[in-house]
Amino acid sequence: MAIITCPECKQSFDSSDTTNLLMPWAAGMAGGAAGALLGAKFGLATAGWGMPATLPVAAAGTLLAAFTAKALRRCPNCKRVFRV
Repeated sequence: MAIITCPECKQSFDSSDTTNLLMPWAAGMAGGAAGALLGAKFGLATAGWGMPATLPVAAAGTLLAAFTAKALRRCPNCKRVFRV
C-alpha cells in the first residue's frame, strides 16, 4: 500500500482505496467497443477479408483503456483527476 498525495490540494490518501479509482472496467468496455468498431471497419474496407480483425482489435482496445484507467486517480478532497 502506498500513500498518494494530490498535486492540487496536497491531501494524502491510501492507494488501495477503491473509491478513487476511475472505473477501469467501464473504461475497458468503452475501449473495447471502440476497438470493435475499428476492427469492423477493417473488415468493411477489405470486403470481408479483414473481418477476423474485429475481436483482436477489440481486445487490444479493452486492455489499453483498462490499464490506462488504472493509472488514474481522483482526489477525494478536490475531485481532481491525476495520473499516478
